[in-house]
Amino acid sequence: MLRIALLILGKDLRQRVRDRSLFLLGIGVPLGLAAVFSVVFGSALDGDFDVTIGIVDEAANVATDPFVDTVTRLDETGLSVVSIAGRAEAARQLEDGDVDAVLVLPPGSGLDATVAPAVLAHADRGISAQIAAALGQSFANTVAATGQALTVARQIEDVPADPAALAIAVAGADSAYVVDDSLADTRQLDGTTYIAAGMAVMFLFFTVGFGVMGWIEERRDGTLFRLQAAPIPRGALVIGKGLTSMVVGLLSMTTLVIGTQLLLGASWGPPLGVTALVVASVTAATGIVAAITAVARRMEQAEALQAIIAVGLGMLGGSFFPLGDGSGVLGSLSRLTPHHWFLDGLAAIQGDAAWTAALPAAGALLLFAAVAGVLTVPLARWQRP
Repeated sequence: MLRIALLILGKDLRQRVRDRSLFLLGIGVPLGLAAVFSVVFGSALDGDFDVTIGIVDEAANVATDPFVDTVTRLDETGLSVVSIAGRAEAARQLEDGDVDAVLVLPPGSGLDATVAPAVLAHADRGISAQIAAALGQSFANTVAATGQALTVARQIEDVPADPAALAIAVAGADSAYVVDDSLADTRQLDGTTYIAAGMAVMFLFFTVGFGVMGWIEERRDGTLFRLQAAPIPRGALVIGKGLTSMVVGLLSMTTLVIGTQLLLGASWGPPLGVTALVVASVTAATGIVAAITAVARRMEQAEALQAIIAVGLGMLGGSFFPLGDGSGVLGSLSRLTPHHWFLDGLAAIQGDAAWTAALPAAGALLLFAAVAGVLTVPLARWQRP
């Protein structure tokens, strides 16, 4: 049976190589779209920005001095905070574009609960205004925490009698905990890689169709009846078509991985992890398209269903754009797509992560293939030879 399946595989591959649409859908279109989208949206997906926030300290008291000193020494990529002498100077720098927004700490800030920080920004600087407002909220939280610490400290012996000295000591104390964001920095795809991977896995569902959907094509052309009349086990036909999808899908994905890495600078991760995800995704796509083939009666119907499934799952799975933090209804639905798990697996092996971090996502992809395979068997019985 295996020998016959391999003969069918060879015959199908020779036939597909002569079909230009295979190279177009399997390599040309996804590579071209990845190149265009990475230029247009790559920096936006990377979260690249350059914002300068000015801060005017009109209060200059024991509450605002430590805060201003801290935020003006921030060393964050794309964000800088500068101290400005007064509102007039702040307005001038805002008008000249030297700063994107200004946080003003009015007199009494930090000492009088009725005095709130103010934000100055142009109407078209919404994100910068939100960042300045977040700094103001951070100041309010610091003041509230300092007040609570003072209340507790007054009940303890051997503390400084001067409230101002105590406030400075509390405000300047190290945090009781530190948030390490190195995991978030490394466990995510850069914009170019995200787009390249999204396009690759979405068009994979078109590419594998050149194999299993050949069953309908053979039936339409009448060659399937000749094969079934020959002493060829039905299982060999099924295995041969499935192997064709697997080989074509693997060749397409491998070409895209290498091509986007060399031409676009994509960073896919450890080769073993990428290989596990590619093999699992090709298997899942083959199983799903095989189920479509089992449902469809005509080639046109199969192609329409294939396009709907490929694009629909691609949009829901995040092939075109990230779907936030994955929470909510949309995030839950996204997990029901192979695209989500492929992209999630690639993100898991970024940075210094071991390639084995891709195995959970690869296992989820193989589960899709298993479920699709179980559904294909009863669906295939509806078909007539």
